[in-house]
Amino acid sequence: EMLGGAGGLSMMTETSNQLLMIAQKQAQRDDEVSEFRRKTAELEEEIADLRKEVQLREEQEMVLKEALREVQREEQRKQATKDDVDMEYLKNVVVQLCCTRQQEALLPVVAQVLHLSPTEVTKCREAMARYRQEAEPDIVGAASDYISSSWGLGDWFGTGGSTTTGPPAR
Repeated sequence: EMLGGAGGLSMMTETSNQLLMIAQKQAQRDDEVSEFRRKTAELEEEIADLRKEVQLREEQEMVLKEALREVQREEQRKQATKDDVDMEYLKNVVVQLCCTRQQEALLPVVAQVLHLSPTEVTKCREAMARYRQEAEPDIVGAASDYISSSWGLGDWFGTGGSTTTGPPAR
């Protein structure tokens, strides 16, 4: 007899039904997993887009802040001009900057008086370093000595020099 006749057939049908229900549940779970994966991929793409947007906004913020600082420095320059910057002081600082070996020490003073941006200060430092490498070491000293002795600024520069107050007589 085959599995007990009608009782065996009923057991096979019940087993088939159970297998069919299990297969349906598994198919449903597979569909759910696929849907979750699709949603996860969409969310990850959205996160990537939002990160790009945040990065762009941060870059824009940096650009706008630097533009604002430049406008503020420009306003400070205008105000300083209106307040009649002590031109004698500026002249002396520039002369010292050009004629002594104190360029690195005097650059912050010039930057403050002229309201230079950090980028401009960096450019000045880089240029001074290039000039130091390119120039013969005695050129700055020679210029300083010439100005000190010719214009009587020796005491001002701390190098001695004469006491005349103008250019050398011809």
